[in-house]
Amino acid sequence: MPLTVVLMGDSYTAGNGARDEAGNEVYFGPERCRRSTAAWGAQYADALGRAGYDVTLLNRACSASTTDAVLHDRDMRDSRLLLYPEPEPLDAPLDDQPYLDWARTQDRCLPAPATEEYMVAAVHRDPVGDGTADVMVTCERWLHAQVDALNPDVDLVLLTVGGNDLGFPDLVRECLVLGNAGTCARQIDSASKRIDTDLSDRVTAVLREINRRTEGHAEVAYVAYPELEVNDSLTLTGLVGGAPLQIDVGARFAQMSAAALVAQRDAVERANAAAGRNEVTLVDGTAALFDGHEPDARPAVRNANRWMLEAFDSAHMDEWYHLNPSGHRALAEYVATFGAFGASSSGPSARDVAVMIDASGGGQAGLAEVRDAVGSSAAWAGARVSVIEQRVAADGVSLERRLLVSGQRPDAAVTELAHRPDAPWLPAADVTLAARWNASSQVVWLGSSDGAGATAVPVWTGAADNRSVRVQRLDAPVGGLAAALADAAALPHAWSGGPYVVPGDALELTTVGSSDEPGTTAAWDIDGDGVFETRVHAGRALVSWPRGSAGWVTLQVTAADGSVALTDAWVASGAASLVDTMPCLAGDGDAAAKSSDGRPGCGRQPSGTWTVGDDEVSPPAGEGTALWGDGGERHEPGSPVLAALSAVPMAGDERVLSSESGRTVAGSRRNATAREAMRSLMRVHAARRYRAGCGVAAVGPLRARPPVRTMAAW
Repeated sequence: MPLTVVLMGDSYTAGNGARDEAGNEVYFGPERCRRSTAAWGAQYADALGRAGYDVTLLNRACSASTTDAVLHDRDMRDSRLLLYPEPEPLDAPLDDQPYLDWARTQDRCLPAPATEEYMVAAVHRDPVGDGTADVMVTCERWLHAQVDALNPDVDLVLLTVGGNDLGFPDLVRECLVLGNAGTCARQIDSASKRIDTDLSDRVTAVLREINRRTEGHAEVAYVAYPELEVNDSLTLTGLVGGAPLQIDVGARFAQMSAAALVAQRDAVERANAAAGRNEVTLVDGTAALFDGHEPDARPAVRNANRWMLEAFDSAHMDEWYHLNPSGHRALAEYVATFGAFGASSSGPSARDVAVMIDASGGGQAGLAEVRDAVGSSAAWAGARVSVIEQRVAADGVSLERRLLVSGQRPDAAVTELAHRPDAPWLPAADVTLAARWNASSQVVWLGSSDGAGATAVPVWTGAADNRSVRVQRLDAPVGGLAAALADAAALPHAWSGGPYVVPGDALELTTVGSSDEPGTTAAWDIDGDGVFETRVHAGRALVSWPRGSAGWVTLQVTAADGSVALTDAWVASGAASLVDTMPCLAGDGDAAAKSSDGRPGCGRQPSGTWTVGDDEVSPPAGEGTALWGDGGERHEPGSPVLAALSAVPMAGDERVLSSESGRTVAGSRRNATAREAMRSLMRVHAARRYRAGCGVAAVGPLRARPPVRTMAAW
C-alpha cells in the first residue's frame, strides 16, 4: 500500500535553489512558489522508495509562506489585467458574465494546471469620453490553504515554517546583502521580539491543524532551519543619525537561531501534548549539519564549502540564502536517517465512494439499504462515504440532488444519515463532490441510472488538486448494493505521480503507488489519443517528449479480472541549465560589463536609468553604502547592482503576504466589500495604450481603483 507524503510550508521545503542531476531548474506549480522536483523532500521520498516504500508525494509548500499562508487561502498579490477588444456603449451596457466568460479563455487568467491555484476575477469599466467605455477584467491569483491538501489518509507531513513570520527577507537583505547597519539593527530587534512573543503560538496552530485535518493519523517532521552566516564574528558598522553604530550581526543571528529553536521545540511539545502522543518530530539538527557550510557575507569573500546560495550565486534573488543542490542533497540524506518517522503504509488504498440513490424509483428502499450497508465495514475498506439522492425536478427535465452524507468514515456516516434525512433539494450541478488528490473516486448508482440525463451531471468534479482522477463507476439494482460495494473495493488503484518537469526531450514516468497485485498491468497514453501505447516495466517508463512542450499524460492500471483505473498527470516544460557564470541581475542595462570573475552584469555601468526585470529604475542617491562583489570589485552608490537591490526587494517572492481575511474574516472572496485584495490592480489609463495593438494589457499597479462590478472565482 502507498505511503502518502505531503510537503508543506515555505521556500525551504518548496525547493528554492534545487537543481536536478544535470543542473537544470525543475520548478513547477504556481508562479513564484518555486516548487522543485529536486527539493530535499522529493529526494527523501526517493530514498524511502529505495527502502521499499511505495511513496505518493504532493508538494504544497510555496516560497514566501508564513504560518498564516499554511492555514488560510493566500492572496499572491498578482493581478493580471485584460482589456476587452471592443469598447462598450455607455447607453447599452452588457451583463458582466460574458466578459468573465471571455477572460476564462485567456491564458493570463487561467490557474496553473494541476495545482491548488485559482483566480478571482472582477469586471471594470472606464468611460473614455466618446460615449463608450473600455471594459477590463482583472484576474487575481490565489492559492487554497496548504492544509486543504490534508486528509485522514495522509501518512506523513514534512514541514518548514516560521522563518517568514520573523521577516526572513528583510533580515537577509538589510544585514547580509546591503549591509545597512541601522535598518539591520531594527530588523534583528523586530525578529527577536516576534520569537519571544508569538512564534511558538503560530507554529503550534499549524501543527494542531495538521492533526485535526488528518484526524491524528499523520506523523509530522518539523524541520528546523540552517543558520544564515558562517562567521559568528561578522559585524556591520555605519552612521545612524550622525552617530557611529556597530552591529555584531554574526552573534545576533546565532542568538536568534538558538531562540527560534527553543520556540519551535516548545511548539512541538505543546502539539504533542494536545495530540496525546508524539506525532511531531522536531528535526533540530539542521544547524549542526550545515555548520561551516553557510554563506559568507564578508566583502569579497565566498565560502567555497557552502551548501547555500550566497548573494549573486543565482540570477534569481529569491534563491539567495536558500539551499543549493548540495544543501538539498545533504538535508535529504539527513532526514532519511529518521526513516519514515513512524508513519505506516499498512491498510487499503484510499477511496472516495459516493452512493447515488435514484429517489424517483424506490428512494426510501434505497436509503434503507444504504443504512444497512454502511454498517458493514468490510465493504468500505479504505473508503470515505458520501450519499446523494437524485430525482427529476418538477419541470420533468432538469435534475435535483440532495447531499445526505459528505465524505465520512463508515461509522460516522451512520450517524449523519440519521440526522440529515431532510437535506434540501438543489440543482444537480450544485451538489458535486471534490475528489481527494490521494484517493480513487468511485460512484455506485443504486437504482436506475438510465433515465434521461440521469448521469449528465458529474457526481465528482473529477479534478483533484494534483491530478485529474477518472471516476470508477458501478451500477447496482435495489437489493444489490452489497455486491456492488464488494466489486468497488476490488477495483485497482492508479497513481500517476507527477507533476513531471521535462528540461530536455526525455521523460521518465512512474506508477509507484498504484496497485501492483499479481496479474495487474499498467500502460501510458502519452499523446492523448486514447491508445495506451507505452507499457510499464518495473514501475517506470522512459518516453520521448517534445522539448519545451507541456500537457497531460494518462495512466491505465488493469487488474487481473479486467477492471480498470485511469488517472492523469501534468507534464511541465523545464528551464535552462544552471551555468557557472550566472549574471548578477537578469536584464542589466549593459550586459557586456563583467566582474573580475567573468560574470556578466556585475561590473560598473554608466549612470542613468536601469532595467531591472521588467521595470526601469533610477539609481538612488548616495546612501553611505558600498557593495563589494565576490570578485573584489566595489559597487559605489548609484551602481546598477545597488540600484536594483534598492528598487526590488531582495528575495521579493518572500515578501508576498498571505491574507488571513480571505477566510477567517471575510468568509468569501466573491464579496468585494470584504475583500481588500483589489489594491494591486492595474493602471486603467495606461492600459488604453495597448488596446489598439493586442487588446490585452499587463502594466503596473493601479493607484486609483475603478469601481468593482462583479467578482468570480475559478
